[in-house]
Amino acid sequence: PLRPPLEAIIKRMWRFRSNGQYFGVTQYLNAFTPDEIRVAEQCIDEALVEQRELYHDAEQAVKAATEELAAAEECVNALTEHTEAHTTAVQAVRLAVEKT
Repeated sequence: PLRPPLEAIIKRMWRFRSNGQYFGVTQYLNAFTPDEIRVAEQCIDEALVEQRELYHDAEQAVKAATEELAAAEECVNALTEHTEAHTTAVQAVRLAVEKT
């Protein structure tokens, strides 16, 4: 991954008076040690890995739910066909009974 050179890392301190009025910002170059920067990068990398894993888990859950929905739709379609066939058979029996 692309990272800025260590000397490009800046720490900023915003200054406020006791009444809360802003009166400036001080920028400190090389404010963080290489160890502090490495620890921060490690924390960021770990957070990215965790987010990637959560995304993957969510993606798998969506895939499983989609497959379950497709199976449920097949069941509904089969039940609909069965119901229509049953209704047709009942109507045929009624017609036969009425003719007799």
